[in-house]
Amino acid sequence: MKPFMKVLAVSVSLVLSCELLAPFGAHAATTYQSTWESVDQHKAAPEWFQDAKFGIYYHWGVFSVPAYGNEWYPRNMYVQNGKEYNHHVSVYGSPTSWPYHNFINGAQDKNGNWVEFAPKMKSAGGQFDPNEWAQLFVDAGAKFAGPVAEHHDGYSMWDSSVNEWNSVDKGPHLDLLGTFATAIRNKNLKLLTALHHAYNSNGYFQYAPAQSDPSLMKLYGQLPKTQEDQLWYDKLKEVIDTYQPDILWQDFALTKIDEAQRLKFLSYYYNKAIDWGKEVVATYKTSGGFNLNGEVVDYERGGPAELTSNYWLTDDSVGSWSYTPGMSYYSAPALLHSLIDRVSKNGNLLLNIAPMADGTIPQEQKNILLGMGDWLKRYGESIYSTRAWTKYGEGPTQLGGAIHSSPIVGTETDIRFTRNKSNNTLYAIVLECRGMAPI
Repeated sequence: MKPFMKVLAVSVSLVLSCELLAPFGAHAATTYQSTWESVDQHKAAPEWFQDAKFGIYYHWGVFSVPAYGNEWYPRNMYVQNGKEYNHHVSVYGSPTSWPYHNFINGAQDKNGNWVEFAPKMKSAGGQFDPNEWAQLFVDAGAKFAGPVAEHHDGYSMWDSSVNEWNSVDKGPHLDLLGTFATAIRNKNLKLLTALHHAYNSNGYFQYAPAQSDPSLMKLYGQLPKTQEDQLWYDKLKEVIDTYQPDILWQDFALTKIDEAQRLKFLSYYYNKAIDWGKEVVATYKTSGGFNLNGEVVDYERGGPAELTSNYWLTDDSVGSWSYTPGMSYYSAPALLHSLIDRVSKNGNLLLNIAPMADGTIPQEQKNILLGMGDWLKRYGESIYSTRAWTKYGEGPTQLGGAIHSSPIVGTETDIRFTRNKSNNTLYAIVLECRGMAPI
């Protein structure tokens, strides 16, 4: 990768990125109660979070084993005559006789191959090395990272006492969240844990057969609502108590969880952070469940079109959310331009990668991350620890302004502005430069 031009002045910095490129929240309370009035006193975006700008997480779990369709395979395999259903029947058998939990417990497919989510550490002869993952995140320029600790499928990637469907009791027999927490913190990164389990009992498995076994009812989200809402909280409490996450990210369907449980979670997390002596971040999707007073809103694959007063987050991916053979990828320039645009508008980027079931990160994904990291090593001064200026930028290309939109590459007339915290240096980042070497 060839370096790009960087022109510095006393009070203005011009950053050329060719193919790549006010306090928020109230003062913290002494302790928090389970009321909106109380948790709204929490500072939504602490300074370290506003400084960090870039994080990485990963959709990796039981759904990575079939590696077909996407991470919604557990749901879609039960939708009759859909592509996942037909694939499942062809490879494994009817979902009624070869159910999703066979990927967890282990079973043979139609050809006699053993199928199970059971990644092995490299030290045990496998392909999985959380320390290598963490180093890749550092090389990519990330400042926080962590796993999808539980997706909609009800499988916990930690040593759980409230959910027997977990990675210690079944599958790899590893505390995956624990190994990631250690590896990530050893690299001085903040730990993010992503929890998607609000949807587990609110629609994800609506096409799966009704279960009579209480344990399977738990996995497939079929317990009575009061029990489901309590389990939602118990899982979060367990993650908080055991792993002390710096960021607790949650997916949609929070509004379907009882409000009392949501408030109990927020107050518990914030009070534990006081005990730990650190500031934490709780996020929620634009569909709601929390609010901007104490939490950070996340825009999936998008973000505001304009500069906002509240600090926010967007999550995007290098391609599909979970690994499938032959998956397509966005370019490193497009993802870097997305990061730059988000930062200029008062936001952070959380970028997803999609490892293979055995713990291998495909080289194409590594290349994207390392391309972004190369630029950030040279021009990170204009990104890290900066703040939005009075104007986010100029130029013809609109980046953001919607959700579920694809990242695009800016042009040589697209400029994004940031400033340092002292407000005496302005950075102008040109998204593309004609005649200069691409990465």
